Amino acid sequence: MSPFLPSVHILGAGAIGLLHAHQLSHLNPTLLFRPAAFQAFTQCGRAIKVRKAARDATATTTIARAESLANGHHLAPITTLLVCTKAQDALPAIQTVRARLAPNANVVLLQNGVLGVMDELRAADVKLAARGGNVARPLRVFAASTTHGVWLSDRFSPVWAGQGETLVGGPEIDDGLKSDNPLAFLAPVFHTLPWPHMHDKLVRKLVVNTCLNPLAAIFGVPNGALLHPKARDMIAKICAEVAPLIPLVLPPSTAHPLPSPDDLIADVMKVAAATATNTNSMLADIQHGRTTEIDYILGYWLRIAQENGNRADVLSFLYDMIKMKESATAR
Repeated sequence: MSPFLPSVHILGAGAIGLLHAHQLSHLNPTLLFRPAAFQAFTQCGRAIKVRKAARDATATTTIARAESLANGHHLAPITTLLVCTKAQDALPAIQTVRARLAPNANVVLLQNGVLGVMDELRAADVKLAARGGNVARPLRVFAASTTHGVWLSDRFSPVWAGQGETLVGGPEIDDGLKSDNPLAFLAPVFHTLPWPHMHDKLVRKLVVNTCLNPLAAIFGVPNGALLHPKARDMIAKICAEVAPLIPLVLPPSTAHPLPSPDDLIADVMKVAAATATNTNSMLADIQHGRTTEIDYILGYWLRIAQENGNRADVLSFLYDMIKMKESATAR
């Protein structure tokens, strides 16, 4: 790698992580694996094979750098870490490489419920400091969101079914982007937004996930089924509880108008229509007996409501329903 190019390490070699490793190939990023997965990736020649459709005869192949997490203490410091795990796995994954993170390392979080993950990471540092632990390595934490449509046809073979964009921002990036942008080198794969604008997009996306994901998982239906008038009524009740919570989570520098419940409903219905045939991630997790990201979606709003004395009866009911389904389908 050229000494003039910043290094990038990627945690989470699922569809999103592999796609971004492919897109960032000019930076020669390093994928971080558990030992068994590292061995499997090495045996397949460290090849990421990207297709635009599952039946495409040809694939664009990227040969990626890889490291085993078992050897982490003997490897170079990490200056930029892209975390593409599920929300509930993000903090434990970061902790496995925390000792390797350089001072002022960039940590870019890319998962559903990323606002909750940011809070969790900050809280972990506060707890560590309270116990007298070493938090002398301040992290610059950023949140990212992607609209790329991608899934795995094989262990290391992403199908890039829909080209979108990946946005990123964080408290380190001011409203006018006048300060040095520590993530500028990730362009054009990552498009940087000022934090108030990025935060607004993350909140609006979280509201969409708060509505569509649990309802689809509870009823076992694709997103399009939630366009039904009865489903819309339930979405309206969710948005009515979430809307008063949004001002409580906004950055101090936010200046744009707050969304009304009707604005939020419109967002949700637009996404439901655009992804009508999709099985969303929470339903897929339930179907496969996996833990969902509910603690970082509905759970995020429930924590805000509890801390501020707001009622959230509908959100609480849906949260309990998903927890019950998780328990019933766990493998």
